Amino acid sequence: IPDKLGDGWTIPLIGVWDNIDSLERDWDTLPNELCLKSTIQGGGEAVLPIQDRSAISFSDLKETLAGWLEPKNTFLNSYCRAYYKATPRILAEVYKAEIGDQLYDYKVFCFDGEPYCCYVATDHYPGQLSHISFYDLDWNRIDARYGKHPNCDVEKPREFDEMIRVSKILSEGFPFVRVDFFETADKLYVAELTFYPGGGLTPIYPKEFSLELGNKFVLPR
Repeated sequence: IPDKLGDGWTIPLIGVWDNIDSLERDWDTLPNELCLKSTIQGGGEAVLPIQDRSAISFSDLKETLAGWLEPKNTFLNSYCRAYYKATPRILAEVYKAEIGDQLYDYKVFCFDGEPYCCYVATDHYPGQLSHISFYDLDWNRIDARYGKHPNCDVEKPREFDEMIRVSKILSEGFPFVRVDFFETADKLYVAELTFYPGGGLTPIYPKEFSLELGNKFVLPR
């Protein structure tokens, strides 16, 4: 992302650890507000926003965080081949309150530098399915559904044109990638680049729309 866009497009990184003891040693030096994440999980799993680190004993978190580094709990055992040789790690990012308060997640489906459509994910609450709604590039709602996720109407984001511009740059050269964004009050961030939405297994309905997307996915020869 920095190579194609320059700095400042991702939420600032505080640190990265590949073992729990190193994180424990550094715990008291970390900012009071931060967000911990696993590098090889997804779907909102293994994400821990912390608003007051000084009020938390690391021993209370240690078992949970150590579990994030166990291969059996990661995408090392998934159908996503890019993870197979990855090292499980925990990263800490600067805490963004708007994201913690269920900021909308905008995800643009791109095929070799050409955005085609997007979906918006809302209501990321533990234990329930988020709402997911598809839109075309003119922000017309598409009659489609992602797995079992319910739909909802969402207003067009303020920075939508910029999302499309950035998506074109970041997706160039990839047969397919989903470029994900957070839009805060003061800044647009690239959340991640997703090559395997739903692990490639989550169905998209109706089948005609799924086929429409599949026909745009041209593998390199």
